[in-house]
Amino acid sequence: MKSVELKLVILLLSATPVLAAPPGSDARRQKIESDWLIDEAVRADDKRVTNLTTREDAAGGCDGVKDGSYGFHTGKAKEPWWQVDVGERVSIARVVIWNRGEATERAAKLSVRFSDDAKEWATVYTHDGTKFLGFTDGKPLEVKLAAQAARYVRIQLSDEEFLHLDEVEVFGPEAPARNLALHRPADQVSISQWSTDHRPPPEPDWRKRAVEVLAHCERLVGELRETGDDSYATAKESKRKNSQRAVPLTPALSPSAGEREKVSQARINRKRPSSAKTPPAILPLPSGEGRGEGKGISRTPSLSSLESKLTSLTSRLASLPTDHSARPLFLEARWFQRTLALANPHLRGFDAILFTTRVPPSFNHMSDQYYGWWSKPGGGIYVLRDFTSDTPTTDCLTDAFKEPGNFLRPTLSYDGAKVLFAWCKHYSTLANEKD
Repeated sequence: MKSVELKLVILLLSATPVLAAPPGSDARRQKIESDWLIDEAVRADDKRVTNLTTREDAAGGCDGVKDGSYGFHTGKAKEPWWQVDVGERVSIARVVIWNRGEATERAAKLSVRFSDDAKEWATVYTHDGTKFLGFTDGKPLEVKLAAQAARYVRIQLSDEEFLHLDEVEVFGPEAPARNLALHRPADQVSISQWSTDHRPPPEPDWRKRAVEVLAHCERLVGELRETGDDSYATAKESKRKNSQRAVPLTPALSPSAGEREKVSQARINRKRPSSAKTPPAILPLPSGEGRGEGKGISRTPSLSSLESKLTSLTSRLASLPTDHSARPLFLEARWFQRTLALANPHLRGFDAILFTTRVPPSFNHMSDQYYGWWSKPGGGIYVLRDFTSDTPTTDCLTDAFKEPGNFLRPTLSYDGAKVLFAWCKHYSTLANEKD
């Protein structure tokens, strides 16, 4: 399935309780709003009819997206096929076939067939059985023809198998760079559990979503109202007492910077077997993290200002003309929802968030991330400080890892002084080795 790799933004990590203009730099604001908009696009797409047709999946084979994944995926069938209608009978000089990056052998003996009516077919090319790729190595299968004419172009296998390709392109002699198959109607023999609707996603109902977000905001304001205005002072006092009761760290739980580097380097220099099993690594957290010793919230909105903002947004949405997009108001409502979430007094006892960034593996499987066979290098273990302030900061705890590798599943010690996590060294040629 072709998909856009989404770069998720953890909303709380860079939030602010200020009611005026959204916080931070324009770049940070754009990232946060981009994440919200992606979420809305996914929501709208999920609401489409689930009865997928062969045409909707087949459209991914001529949508112009070439990424090494599969644009369409038939079920296992006898002599499975995929075809595209270029609109009229035209001369065809080349058919370029981009194979999927995995299971490439399934397409090794494909045939290219032409037809004028999608009923009578003539085979114009049969591949010799050698494997080919496309996006992965920049070498798609290029079938050159003596300007034969057809309206329909079909790719078909001769045995019982799955058929899945990345993209199929058709070019004529008159305009050799113009892809005649691009966004043209396509079809295939069947669908499978991996089939996808490749139609353009529908536009979200911004007005409806804004109403839903404001309804949630109303509940959040009600919860803050129930706590009472004195809850803010109570929360601060509780935080102060918790800080005073913190158990002092022993030298063993608080290693020096030199010891920290030694621990990190020991993990890096350890020999790795070819199976690339994931060993644990452990690092101490900087003093004070996670124990209420940071700066915490810098500013807190008053309950009356929150109620006024909710009333204003609700009124503006109700009076918005029907021919005006509610998207700007939706985004404003989301910023307000974010403000309310960070006004929760229970967040006042926390000043840092520990999180992991990691690169998804090249093969998506429920257990592969624990073995590292298909791992990709990148990411790390990070601490986000003062996440409710206007100026949060992020520090990497694993910058001592100089060799390429992948990080996974950080776990805090009981006192929040150390973090245990998995690190897998990346071997660039390992994924190509046989089992």
